[in-house]
Amino acid sequence: WPGLLQRFREAYPLVSVRLVAFQQGEPLPDAVAEGVLDVAVTLCAGECPSSDFQSVTLCQVPLMAAMGEAHPLAGRAAVTPAELARERLLVPQARGSVGFPALMTELFHSCRVSPAITYTGERMEEALLRVQLDDQVALIPRCYFPDIPQAGLHAAQVSGTTGLFRLTALARGNSTNPAVSLFLRLCRAEVKRQRMEQLSSPE
Repeated sequence: WPGLLQRFREAYPLVSVRLVAFQQGEPLPDAVAEGVLDVAVTLCAGECPSSDFQSVTLCQVPLMAAMGEAHPLAGRAAVTPAELARERLLVPQARGSVGFPALMTELFHSCRVSPAITYTGERMEEALLRVQLDDQVALIPRCYFPDIPQAGLHAAQVSGTTGLFRLTALARGNSTNPAVSLFLRLCRAEVKRQRMEQLSSPE
């Protein structure tokens, strides 16, 4: 989805787009609701956005387990919640994300395990450094994990978490900005295009 904004600019060159920088993990839905942003592409978890918003689900985002390369599970492409229950878990969470602990509790309780989890508001880079120094395992949505391989780190997908998070385009439900409608329309078209590609691609 990195090219979504570029495709929007190509399709609607007369629309002026201004990007607003936010720190990673800040609650973007609040900024949309308060009118600071017209639209945001953000991570949603748990229940769907309320009727106060217009939203388009772009893709599902799995949960990743980040660990040091010397960790016993580091050679795995995927790990189960039951395997992680024996580890010291670190979960970075966005400021104001009161539902995130409940989401983790639900995930592990469904496997009948109750691991010890530390929730932190520190930056992702700091959390990944703690993983390397303290032999902890950090649980991070895939879209927050660095695209460039990090020295000394390994990430494995947590089994059964593909639908736990959703990358979502979000706008106010009562927005009268025509550019917002155009952007959401492009998002829906892109979702449809990718689904058609998946259906037509060979197994």
